[in-house]
Amino acid sequence: MANIRQKNGSKRWTATVRIPKDIRELNPESIRKRNGEPKTLLEKALGTSDKKLAKKLAHDFEYHCTQQFEKLRLRHQNQLPTHKQFTSAADQIMEEAVAKLRQRLIDAEENPYAEEDANRARLAKVLDNSGEPVDKDTLALYQQTVEGISEAEVDNAIEMLGAKHLGTSTFSSLNKIEEYKRRAKDTRISVGTIFERYIRKRVLDGQVKASTIKRANTTFNEFCESLPFRADTAAATITTAKVREWVGKYQLKLQAQNKAFTTIKNNIESIAPAFNRAEEEGLIDRNPFRKFTEGLFVTKRGVKENESNRSWINDDLNDNALLHLINAASQKFTPQSRSPAHKVMMPLIGLALYTGARIEELCRLTPNDIKLRKHLGVRYIDITAAKSAAGIREIPLLPVAEQIIDYLISQTTAGQDYLLPNLIEQDGRRSHKPSNEFSRFKKKLGYVQKNEYTFHSFRSTAITLLDRANVNDAYISMMVGHVEGRNTLAKKRYSAGPQLAQLKDAVSAIRYGDAIDNLIIQSLRY
Repeated sequence: MANIRQKNGSKRWTATVRIPKDIRELNPESIRKRNGEPKTLLEKALGTSDKKLAKKLAHDFEYHCTQQFEKLRLRHQNQLPTHKQFTSAADQIMEEAVAKLRQRLIDAEENPYAEEDANRARLAKVLDNSGEPVDKDTLALYQQTVEGISEAEVDNAIEMLGAKHLGTSTFSSLNKIEEYKRRAKDTRISVGTIFERYIRKRVLDGQVKASTIKRANTTFNEFCESLPFRADTAAATITTAKVREWVGKYQLKLQAQNKAFTTIKNNIESIAPAFNRAEEEGLIDRNPFRKFTEGLFVTKRGVKENESNRSWINDDLNDNALLHLINAASQKFTPQSRSPAHKVMMPLIGLALYTGARIEELCRLTPNDIKLRKHLGVRYIDITAAKSAAGIREIPLLPVAEQIIDYLISQTTAGQDYLLPNLIEQDGRRSHKPSNEFSRFKKKLGYVQKNEYTFHSFRSTAITLLDRANVNDAYISMMVGHVEGRNTLAKKRYSAGPQLAQLKDAVSAIRYGDAIDNLIIQSLRY
């Protein structure tokens, strides 16, 4: 593990990484002292006095060193890592050939002139010894010197190995040789690299459990088993159809092990953000895990187990259950709390009750998302980044929600992006911390069932009130972003749906009484 220290009284940090014993025994030039002895530590000046930044830079330095150590081991052993399993001796020979060729490409990237220098030396030797006019082979060698590593060289080497070790040329053996060719020459980013970058980013961001990383690694290895070159497979070759096919098979495999539907879905969701991030960074053109849930099938057992997020207003709870909950929350979550998740809890609860919006949608609100339709005289929230097409909608602000929004806007500072600030994004969600804080809070109140009563239940509560008031299904769907009850895309794109003023009148049926309204408004003014 990389350590950081401030040397000789300097305020700037320096990272140090201990060199493993086996690398010291190899004593390559890159770690050699002037007297020829191997170093025990590698150092790098980080150029910063910020300790938090220094730790991140040190982690990057450690990762770079680890990669170099692995290259040195690979070069020394002249073979693939021992954990690789081969189906036959011929496969192993071909894998080793690919590894050597790929290593030459890596070497060429690190030192572009090494290959040319070696070829020039070979060319000089041929010319010195011949004393005759330059022949065809010498000219070919000169051409190779000019062009560097050529595709023809890769092809020839693998074809010769294939002819020698794969026996008689059959369609099967020829196809196999072609696969090895593609693998050796494919320099596109691999799925392994994408996943490795994602895990590193999560570790650097901090606050990630070891069990979460373990789950992601296990699921990723399962996914790689379905790929032609496992983790070395080019990410650009993976299609959405391929992912959905794997999702279906993976679900069958885990259900045979009596794993719950939610567990299976969560496992897949532990690796899907890696590809989403890669798409955002421009490493791949399209995220193949987009809408991967369409590859899942829900059994009757799965539907039964998935009953969750009950409304805080139902026949099993006391009539004052919601009032008691809001009262307890207003006493626990105050604006004076040190925790950002505590500070935003009451505004979140109030907006969820009066808009029916999802917690992540609320956590991503910015001042620019609050708009006014002047000719209608209606202020509204413009949701543009939703989990589905149906979620893209305009939510009219009812009086209490409007007061909460005005309070949040009044608290914003210059350069602040969100109405609910200082929330740390984890797993691509700003709502991670508030959701966990509310989960712990409701358990202390006695709501211990994991998925029965959650923050999402506030959304269910708003829908329940609208349903009890016999509000048209189309209006409910427009308000909360559901497909049910209307042809969402057709109405939104072609008829523009009901006017915002009509929608506001319809959903004004969301009323919780003066006691709850006052608790929510007062909680903003402590």
